[in-house]
Amino acid sequence: MDVPENEKMTKVVMILRATTIMLSRLRLLPPFLTEAKKPGRPEEEKFDPYRHITEQQHRIALEAAFGLKEEYGYKDLETALVKAYMSVGVKLNHQKAVSLITMLRNKRMIVQENGRKYTFKPDFHY
Repeated sequence: MDVPENEKMTKVVMILRATTIMLSRLRLLPPFLTEAKKPGRPEEEKFDPYRHITEQQHRIALEAAFGLKEEYGYKDLETALVKAYMSVGVKLNHQKAVSLITMLRNKRMIVQENGRKYTFKPDFHY
């Protein structure tokens, strides 16, 4: 069974068009580049108490810490906050606690009054 020459040419033209379309799409894609791996452990995202701890966790932990005592010195505040935030599921080391205290002061959640004592402002706006 012979296929007419006309049909053969039509099939060839269709294959060429499809190949041309595929090649043009490939040219639009950026070249595949791999990133060089860095030695050592992968870097973790820097701790941000504003993004990593919810407002509800802050409120509960601050109310718990300042429910025991109305004002704290810096070291006592750090210790109390580490314990209070642990109760809401946030694990803090010294460096994270320092970052947390800085954020709490900047957001006026805690204020420094009476010289070097820190007190809680329950009407803070997150």
